[in-house]
Amino acid sequence: MMHGTTDDATDIVDSSFDNIAALAPNHLNNAHHSTQSSTSLNVRQRNYCNASHQILSRENPVHSGIDIVLDHSNATYKKSQIIHGTVLIAAKDGWTHPDIHVKLLATSKIKYPGTTRGMDTELLHEIIPVKVRGYLSAGLHRLQFRVPLIERHNKELLESVRGDCIQVTYALEVELDRGILKRILKRRVEFLMHVPMSKQQIRRLDLEEPDPVPFLITPTSLGRNIKKGVLSVPNFLFRGKLHRKSIPMDDPITGDFVVEMCEVSIQSIELQLMRVESVFSRQQNNLSNSIESLTGSNSLGWNEYDNEYSHDNRANNLVHRKVSEVQVSQIADGDVCRNLVIPIYMMLPKLWTCQTTVSPFFKLEYELNLIVVFGDGYRVMQNFPLLLYRR
Repeated sequence: MMHGTTDDATDIVDSSFDNIAALAPNHLNNAHHSTQSSTSLNVRQRNYCNASHQILSRENPVHSGIDIVLDHSNATYKKSQIIHGTVLIAAKDGWTHPDIHVKLLATSKIKYPGTTRGMDTELLHEIIPVKVRGYLSAGLHRLQFRVPLIERHNKELLESVRGDCIQVTYALEVELDRGILKRILKRRVEFLMHVPMSKQQIRRLDLEEPDPVPFLITPTSLGRNIKKGVLSVPNFLFRGKLHRKSIPMDDPITGDFVVEMCEVSIQSIELQLMRVESVFSRQQNNLSNSIESLTGSNSLGWNEYDNEYSHDNRANNLVHRKVSEVQVSQIADGDVCRNLVIPIYMMLPKLWTCQTTVSPFFKLEYELNLIVVFGDGYRVMQNFPLLLYRR
């Protein structure tokens, strides 16, 4: 078993970029590439792709290089799909080579918040033969391969996760040794894995049924959500509802919000999507590896689930929790009109969210905070647990 690290993966990509992009024409190196924060590949990797594709598109290359091209342009696949890919090899001069193969790697990396400890788990490690040892003549070579995305060795495939403490990554790697005194050609391409729920499971859990969440926010209902140090709270009454608490990944979060009464002016009304990462100090064999363990009569099952393991926290099963912000959307600016229906609408960021996930080592949940900021800077907040699923 091989347990890679993020640093190792970065080194592979960066070294390939430095070696190939530096060989690209000057107008390619100086080209402007727009920065997109919501992308699985960083800017350096995108620059590398643009430069390397220019080099590898030449039938008579002036430099040698290697690349992996996937059949899905968005590099997104679902469980049980088949990846059809091509290894592009640009050979300036001919050379002999050993067996060429592509590695399919999937790892789950867990970092315990506030510590330097972590845990890496290998989900997939498969070698796909591409070409037996032989000779590559000068020119451009296209080597086809295919690999199914299925579970192996009874290890469940998880959705791709990009969290602060939890990361689940899928990648394809290729390495070509050209012999003594020649640089080894390497390339690593990451892709996103989606694991949709079955239609039978969606029907069994009634996730498609309407499940609106009405709410009423008053000074007496704030509880612990009121900011500490506030001696007097203005009188107000906010009312509304979320249309769904079980939300498909491709649908937005929607609802209504009404300011019926407020003694003070309102500065802003915001929606804050939060990611809650819980990491167990040891494997939980009694947990279901399914979203079903988070559904039930008690809200979405969070309270019952957390209370069950809070006892273990005090014993020998330590649970590390990390809450982080995913995105914020403002739905109203300024002192809004009273009794005006304000729509609640937020699209889920596709690359920074995944469906609610439970595994023996961690669970990943999402919450929505509805925040009302008063003119003097004080704010009140209503929290809504969400259940995200993919269909």
